[in-house]
Amino acid sequence: MAQPTASAGRVLQLDAVAKTYPTVGRGTIRAVDSVTAEFSAGEFVSILGPSGCGKSTLMMMIAGLLLPSEGRIVHAVADGDENRFGIVFQDAILLPWRNVLGNVELPGEVRKVSRSARRQKALDMIELVGLKGFEDKFPNELSGGMQQRVAIARALTLDPSLLLMDEPFGALDAMTRDQMNLELQRISLQTGATVVFVTHSISEAAFLSDRVMVMTGRPSTVKEIVRIDIPRPRPIDLLSSDLLGRHISHIRAIFDEGAKHA
Repeated sequence: MAQPTASAGRVLQLDAVAKTYPTVGRGTIRAVDSVTAEFSAGEFVSILGPSGCGKSTLMMMIAGLLLPSEGRIVHAVADGDENRFGIVFQDAILLPWRNVLGNVELPGEVRKVSRSARRQKALDMIELVGLKGFEDKFPNELSGGMQQRVAIARALTLDPSLLLMDEPFGALDAMTRDQMNLELQRISLQTGATVVFVTHSISEAAFLSDRVMVMTGRPSTVKEIVRIDIPRPRPIDLLSSDLLGRHISHIRAIFDEGAKHA
């Protein structure tokens, strides 16, 4: 049965979503507790919280890889077709026996897109993420940042209206991470996709996002949603500015307040 369409202008709605896991001793662990939120078309939203708070669990439910124990998740439906979304994890999860082009073409193969159409789309996305000229390289010939570019290109090949990213730059060094943040900002603005981005970095969330969902510790729920009222695109030196610094300080204060009451 098709899910109901999200509200006008919304790509995704979370209605009191919760997740409880059974334990070996027949008890339960509440990982996510009653999360309600809406995500608008073209918006960049970060889900920010302490390690182990349930951010990835929430993302897995949004992606349909886990079923919520309570509540509902509503994806928008456009033109009578199932809403498409792309997923990027912390590990690029590339097939080592396929070159860059072969990895990026994979979603089109699964969806049985014609060879010519999926190849052209893959080439376009490879160029979009800045890897033109690397089509024939294999994953073991690429740096970590380049592998993540391939994963992003692969996720974009089906023109997703929703791009889900679970700490995609967490394993990268600081300089590469800054560069990837700039690239992601450019790509998100160019494609117009709604991005839901999980991170535990306050500065990264503030730099990238239109809104930041600050989560509590486990069981996680929304502590506060902070709007970052700075036009995008944003230069990387904004990270050291007072303008962004005020948002970073405010978000850090939310965490500090939560820690006092933990």
